Amino acid sequence: MEFERPHLVSASFDDVIGKRILANRRNWLLAAPIANPAMVTMFDHALDPRPGSPYLWWSGEFVGKYLISAVQDLRMSRDRQLESAVADVVQGLTRHQGTDGYLGPFEGDDRLFGDNWDVWGHYHCVLGLYEWFRYRRDARALDACRRAADHLSTRLSSPGMIEKLRHPAMNLAFSHVAALLHQETGESRYLNLVRLFERAWASVPLGGDYVEKFQTPGSLFAALGPAARWERLHSLQAVGELFRITGEERYRRAFTNAWQGIRAFDRHSTGGFSAIELATGNPFDPRPIETCATVAWMALTVDMLRLTGSCEPADELELSTWNASLGSQSPDGRWWTYNTPMGGIPTTGMGVMSLPPPLNRVPAFEGTRRPSPHDLGFQGRTGAEYLSCCAANGPRALGMLSEWAVMAAADGIVVNFYGPSRFTLLTPTGNQVTIEQRTRYPVQGRVELVVTPARDEAFTVRLRVPSWSTTTTVAVNGASRPGVVPGSYHTVERTWRAGDTVVLELDMRARALIGADPPPGCDPHSGKGAKGRLALYRGPILLAYDERYDRFDVQNLPPMAATSQLTLDESVPAPQDMRMVRVRAQTDAGEVSLGDFASAGMPGTVPGGPDVEGRVFQFGRNDGSVIAQRIRLLADGTIQGHTHPNEASWRRDNDALAFFTSEGRASTRFVWDARENGLIVLRGRFEFDERVVHELREVDLDVEGKWFQFTRADGAIITSLLRLRAGGSIEGHSHPNERSWAQQDGTLVFCDGDGRVTTRFTQTRSQFGRVDHSGPFLPDAGVTHQLRQLDRGVTGKVWQFHRPHTFPIGILLHADGTIESDHPNETFWTMEGDHLVFLDPNRRPTTRFALEKDSDGRMTWKGKFLPDPAITHRLVEWNIDLTWGENSRYISWLPSTATMPRTLLP
Repeated sequence: MEFERPHLVSASFDDVIGKRILANRRNWLLAAPIANPAMVTMFDHALDPRPGSPYLWWSGEFVGKYLISAVQDLRMSRDRQLESAVADVVQGLTRHQGTDGYLGPFEGDDRLFGDNWDVWGHYHCVLGLYEWFRYRRDARALDACRRAADHLSTRLSSPGMIEKLRHPAMNLAFSHVAALLHQETGESRYLNLVRLFERAWASVPLGGDYVEKFQTPGSLFAALGPAARWERLHSLQAVGELFRITGEERYRRAFTNAWQGIRAFDRHSTGGFSAIELATGNPFDPRPIETCATVAWMALTVDMLRLTGSCEPADELELSTWNASLGSQSPDGRWWTYNTPMGGIPTTGMGVMSLPPPLNRVPAFEGTRRPSPHDLGFQGRTGAEYLSCCAANGPRALGMLSEWAVMAAADGIVVNFYGPSRFTLLTPTGNQVTIEQRTRYPVQGRVELVVTPARDEAFTVRLRVPSWSTTTTVAVNGASRPGVVPGSYHTVERTWRAGDTVVLELDMRARALIGADPPPGCDPHSGKGAKGRLALYRGPILLAYDERYDRFDVQNLPPMAATSQLTLDESVPAPQDMRMVRVRAQTDAGEVSLGDFASAGMPGTVPGGPDVEGRVFQFGRNDGSVIAQRIRLLADGTIQGHTHPNEASWRRDNDALAFFTSEGRASTRFVWDARENGLIVLRGRFEFDERVVHELREVDLDVEGKWFQFTRADGAIITSLLRLRAGGSIEGHSHPNERSWAQQDGTLVFCDGDGRVTTRFTQTRSQFGRVDHSGPFLPDAGVTHQLRQLDRGVTGKVWQFHRPHTFPIGILLHADGTIESDHPNETFWTMEGDHLVFLDPNRRPTTRFALEKDSDGRMTWKGKFLPDPAITHRLVEWNIDLTWGENSRYISWLPSTATMPRTLLP
């Protein structure tokens, strides 16, 4: 039996999943268009310069990925504020579509046939617009989809043209959404477009030939070799849709064989998929597991569940959601990882990975969690600073719950997800029914479902019985039911009445996955397997060891048996203990504390907006204009330092800071907040003019001990580096007009040797968490002096390292003098006076930098590459704070032999 998406009226989740979905909505979906306006404006070809340029091959995908995940959330939440935000994005995107239907950021010969993923970008844009159409029945969105598809059909249908497409693993994925358009409209031209792509699969070099190659079972790597990239999964989705369109068994066979091959050879113990962005045929491959790839696997698995009605794909979705997906999202919803490693698989003898820097290094044994900008900093652009492929795509992992948590069958309802939740949906006859789950799952195995139809009705409820739950009981209104089989759906056919109760008792006993050698025929560079290791599960939860919570080093954890006794720890956790599940495992060295994989290594970020009461802010617009230099948000809701009817008061509104008019109407909701140099920055759209984004930038008016560049307004530098010392002295600058400094009525002044004020810095401007001061030079009214605050600190932040003829890379300068980079020329760093110096492994200087300040307030170190002075290197401060905290090391593949030495952490 086939399943379909549910006819959802609403869906809500409690506990961990609910908190993560809410954090995703508040801190990403509502905020992303405001924090990253180039996501949409890059499509406006009338602008010069173009926002967000130079473009990545895949830049056109970002807005589509955003729309897909936002609509998925809307299916569950019906959140009006999010719906308004998404409508604005749709309006902007469709407004910028070309008259010929083109829907991408590229120009001239780069359109479609350039060395880029332009058609891949069209795929995501059209899929996002199509999902919005399905949600809102917005004819404008469907028209934009048709025009884009028609444009591609016109350009690609001429003989030999589709063969000119480059990067077929990505660009042929448009076949999937073309198939959906055919099913939506019934128009044959979209099926013809799918057929065009299908022929290209077979005829274009590296096209995939999916239908023929997967007529027999096997791994993607066996079929495609090193070309088995994760993006191909979206073309495989088209294969599944071709079966639904035609009923031809060869499509079903190819689709299911490909899915089973991924599950057997490439789905990792976490539920994640891929290694260095490929299917390598080795589930023990310890190389990076990309969030985008896991999302694609989950989307393919939803289609497998729809197509087969089998319990197996639902089990897979549960595994991926609770482990890989939650493990890739920060708890506050502000960022997603690029890589969510398993941790614990030996990497001895493995070489440098073929990934962009800084990922082109030897894979690590231990796992860590890092925001995607740490690994994908090169993807950031002006106006799209917080965008990357994984940041845009990760939210789909949570949004897909709208597609599979509950589903529709021809005769009733399917329940796949277990956890505290409430679903209201329609039965096949259109009757509304609510299913409420009262449970502590996945901490405990008892799940109580209360079924409340609007009117009594006979229909079927299918309950997923997980394959891992070897002993499961089901009772309806207290009466036990026979025939409960693991790995199947237990079917309850009855006339349902309000208050009917179903209780499942799932088997939460621990189970072990035993590591092994790599499968035959896998990528020979994928490591030596996980023999001598094991992965422990409790219910759907993969367990992991995190160094924060016990005394052992991850390299020397005592071995565990597959039959290790696990005891659920339900004591009150410490304030900083973020674990959802805590268990104690018995070993020969005593108890070891394990927790859920999702929280392992996760930095200590939690949802919730910043405390703004009493702080001083600069109120301005995102075009740089300042409305009020200094305002203070007082406890009584008034705004000190600014008077305007549009900003008469402030308060929290749905957890976001909001300004209100004198009539009490919300005028600006500041839905995006981050930190720049440790200070709060908030952004929100002005409700009365969607073109205006307001900003609040926290102002630190304390100048003592800080470094500044002293200049004139015409740009002339008076002193490159001075510091305002305690007691009023000025370090690094000597002139009779500037002998001392002071504060007079809250205004910074410079004084001459007689104490007379020579410069009064009456204006302040906050940029990137630092305050610049400017004011008249009193002896000559035609001269304006400026103090531009500098920051000589280089640790605790991510830098973009710019070298000629390549994308910048993200690097980290550690306090121990080492550099996390991609080249031996940048191995160590040191300070020599006012200069930052990079050193090679022999500690020979390679680049000597001097400190500058960009026009946007970022610190920039600029210097000559000493081996070739014709080359200039730049190190640009990159703001990815997003309340990110320190993480820790973890492993989920645990030692299972008794031969390893043990050491204790201090």
